[in-house]
Amino acid sequence: HISDRGLESRVHLLGRREGNKLVEAYDRADLFVMTSLCESFGIVLIGAMSRGLPIIAPNILGVRDVVIDGINGLLVENSVESVRAAVLRVLFEHNLREHLVAGARTHASRYQWPETVRQLLPIYRAALDIPGEVPSALS
Repeated sequence: HISDRGLESRVHLLGRREGNKLVEAYDRADLFVMTSLCESFGIVLIGAMSRGLPIIAPNILGVRDVVIDGINGLLVENSVESVRAAVLRVLFEHNLREHLVAGARTHASRYQWPETVRQLLPIYRAALDIPGEVPSALS
């Protein structure tokens, strides 16, 4: 499809990326588009958001747990037209990309280990019936 439309110079399928190569790919990107039709949890979305990428993803369970429509990305229906319209909005709508980038970075920080531990520690303490406050290093 890429060559049929003469897009070889603009569309590159990189394949699997890990570690520094993944970070480099994120840092070269303008946005992150996910087209999966099922997702248990959007860890790949959090990784992209942590690098400041606005997200375009389907409005499905798992994705909705991570992407807040209009805040850190755009949730779209399952159609080429919806994805296309969202990409064009992010690229050309005045200040939308900057707004989504800020939201992406803010929301990705909620998933860093200190924040995760701060939220889980009271749950574990209650489940184990252990008294105590969250250590100051985590609050």
